[in-house]
Amino acid sequence: MALSTWLANLASRSGSREYAPLRTDRLASVSTVASEASSPAYTDDGEDGDGNGPAHDSTKERLTHADLDAEASRPARAKRGRLALAALVVGSTVALSLTATTLVRPSATAPEISSAWAPLCSASGYSTGRWVAREPAPADNATIWTSTGFTGCAQSWFRNDWHLGRVPPSDMFPAAADGTWPMSDYRRRAGGWEWLPEDETCAVLDDDEAKTSGGRGEQVLGVDVVRLLQDLVDRGGWLIVGDSLSEQHFFSLGCLLFPHVRALWPYSPMSVWHQIKEEHLFLDPASPLLASGALSVPAGFDFEGSPLVSHVRTDHGLAPSELIDVYSSFYSSTPPALAERYPALASLTPHEDRRAILTDVETFSPSLDYYLDLFLRPSSWRNITTGISPSYAPETTPPESLAVERNATRNAHYRALIFSTGAHFSSRHFTLPDGNVAFTVPSAVDADGTVLAAHEGRGNVHVEFFELVVNAWGARVSAALRDATPEEREGKVVLVRPSSGGHNDCHKALRPVAPGEAAKSDWYSWADMAKMNNKAGALVDELKDPQIAFLDLAKPASLRPDAHTNDDCLHLSTGTGVIEGWTRYMAYYLRERGAHEDEARRAARGWTGWLRDDARWPF
Repeated sequence: MALSTWLANLASRSGSREYAPLRTDRLASVSTVASEASSPAYTDDGEDGDGNGPAHDSTKERLTHADLDAEASRPARAKRGRLALAALVVGSTVALSLTATTLVRPSATAPEISSAWAPLCSASGYSTGRWVAREPAPADNATIWTSTGFTGCAQSWFRNDWHLGRVPPSDMFPAAADGTWPMSDYRRRAGGWEWLPEDETCAVLDDDEAKTSGGRGEQVLGVDVVRLLQDLVDRGGWLIVGDSLSEQHFFSLGCLLFPHVRALWPYSPMSVWHQIKEEHLFLDPASPLLASGALSVPAGFDFEGSPLVSHVRTDHGLAPSELIDVYSSFYSSTPPALAERYPALASLTPHEDRRAILTDVETFSPSLDYYLDLFLRPSSWRNITTGISPSYAPETTPPESLAVERNATRNAHYRALIFSTGAHFSSRHFTLPDGNVAFTVPSAVDADGTVLAAHEGRGNVHVEFFELVVNAWGARVSAALRDATPEEREGKVVLVRPSSGGHNDCHKALRPVAPGEAAKSDWYSWADMAKMNNKAGALVDELKDPQIAFLDLAKPASLRPDAHTNDDCLHLSTGTGVIEGWTRYMAYYLRERGAHEDEARRAARGWTGWLRDDARWPF
């Protein structure tokens, strides 16, 4: 069986059994929907030091086999999505085009951008470079604010000091007279570097260039704040989807854009470590940029219901039940039909109860359908509760929170979905063996009659399972984009960001690693993350979907063992320039892509532009 056939079969069962997007024609009350999602009692057994979430009761009931095997009823839109995915995976191309001979009213939407398009400064070009010392360097007694240019952060719950990598007052680090907290020597040193791309074409990101090409010169850590805010207002917001590293990206934006944004957390924290299901940044009407005229908003702009940046927590990209679906479908034939591509995974004896693929560690992930609906149809009513995850149970998702969330996105418009995963694909979450395992692939005959010889080797099961999951994720996302209406997908782009790995003994690091130097990163499953990033990049290349792009931004972080938080060696301190570099490049990429789309729209109008003029059409 080819991968494309497997994806098509999986798509026929796509969608979490725990979630069905609600539309206005079948709208249920908040309380009714919340009561329908059932979950066993949650047992908080504590959390490890990585902040990856508390364990839960291993005796609680998971999905039944009937849940996995029964076909859930799906709306007509989802059925069309399965057909679209089937067409996608066999290589069919669906193009939206309107000509002068079209008998229906021409669409005002922009022509589809080519999958071969790339900005002048590529992501890999930006990521090839070195960290150079800032001038002037932070003073010995510098605070986090004086060393970063931040004036504060929109987020106010207690993990903000962990995000920033600063320490609470103590005898060693007393608070200043004005109440500000100092930084440790480790954190202060980490704030003394800035990224310098080697590729000269990436000079377009430099501050001087930004100013001459429309920037306002309000730079913080290399990000033109006013220009970014204006783009978020004019072209649409960012929906950041991923694990705690993505949560840090959201937090960083709340600092970069402060005091012009305010934060909202519709749902209560999922654990004692305050993992958040969903959070938003809104433009603050009291922003001095609005009063000065430096930033403009359209008439009637909804300050309460148009988030500029949102974050949805997902550890693996798919809900637990969807992960079980992927695992179960892989072993649906004996031997597994995809053994040639995933030999190490295929060599394992599958669990008789497919649910046993998951460990007892809580997985913080809503369904893929949930956040795709948020991206494509943000004003629709969505039910985030799931039956398999205690942190998405009704008791942690009360009706009033659902109502707050619905109101928060009533006029939302997202330009980009920024996705990243990988850090949680390890034996902490999956009952798969660590390291390389021996495999034997039996001889077989391919679909075209080619005889495949038996062979042996060793492979990494977690990396293979990651690839399997991300392939399923990519196929469903691509299908959802094609299944959406032209208005829903207009100008949308999905950006896949590589995951950021940790460094051994990071707190002993005194500076960034120079290109060519060795940076040890083999604790836990960190060595696997670079392989997973390569798999994610290959997936996007294979999809050739013009609305899905892989931004290879991993290298700057890989050179920064000195930029982690004070508490662990995986997460990154906000304000050291690493996470802010992601924002800096993404803002540039989306701005260039938008300019290209505008140019394509003008070219497409051409001599038929008069057909697309609303004034000429009475209907």
